[in-house]
Amino acid sequence: MNLILLRGGDWVERTDEEGDDQGGPAVTADAAPLSDARSSASEANSEPGGVCASTIQVAGPQAESVVVGVALLTDERRVTHIHTVIKAAVGDTLKVGEVDGLMGTAVVLAGSHESYRLRVRLSVLPPPPSPVTLVLALPERTVFTQVLHQVTVLGVKRVYVIGAAAVPASEWGAHQLQREAIAETLTLGLEQTIDTTMPRVYLRQDTARFVRSELPELLAESRGLMLARQPGETVQLDECHKTTEPTTLLVGPLANFTEVEEQRFQELGFKPVSFGPRALQVTAAVHALVGRMTL
Repeated sequence: MNLILLRGGDWVERTDEEGDDQGGPAVTADAAPLSDARSSASEANSEPGGVCASTIQVAGPQAESVVVGVALLTDERRVTHIHTVIKAAVGDTLKVGEVDGLMGTAVVLAGSHESYRLRVRLSVLPPPPSPVTLVLALPERTVFTQVLHQVTVLGVKRVYVIGAAAVPASEWGAHQLQREAIAETLTLGLEQTIDTTMPRVYLRQDTARFVRSELPELLAESRGLMLARQPGETVQLDECHKTTEPTTLLVGPLANFTEVEEQRFQELGFKPVSFGPRALQVTAAVHALVGRMTL
């Protein structure tokens, strides 16, 4: 845990002030049609059974704003980490950030194995997001958690999880797809990478509906790249270099999309990319592709 993430319920006192600690443009949330509720809890979307780990739309922290206040941490995970790993004492300074807000520092006012009271000052913008939106055919449940953690660390802020012919219907009932499990994975990723902007995760079991109604909108605002079904038969990785251009990256399941599925995605505008003769597993492929375009 490289960053202590604060949520709304942690604040005992909180004040937003004007400051000149840092210049530059503010990082704002994307223009996706998300809800306006500023909450760390997940909310159901319009598709039955679908959830978002953080379906919120916020304007983003302002470059010249400063947040000061007092926070009280009482949950076991964060308190145990501060108490037994960091071994923070009164007067020590911790690196903290507010979910979907600014980052900064906190001075320990009081602490024990049960709770920590912190004086907080936030004035630093989170790092810029990756330009990549990931559209991922639902992989095996443990692989899903690994991929979600990886892309969170790499700065991806939108992930659409879809079905495919090779995805068993039973996988949609996995514990790893429950909103609490997704939120935990995202939080751990942000804490590792020192970021506060919570990714948005959309579960789209009705793939046909997603392809009809949402995917064209994504491609209207970004280029589309798709991991090829047969390695070596399409363009190489030259298209996947570091970029600021919005990119929708489509990755199929371990057994790959069918030829019919690939043809449909190409008709929509996805350009196939390939690792050449090497066939990688989903976790390695996503990490390599997103990493090339982000780092």
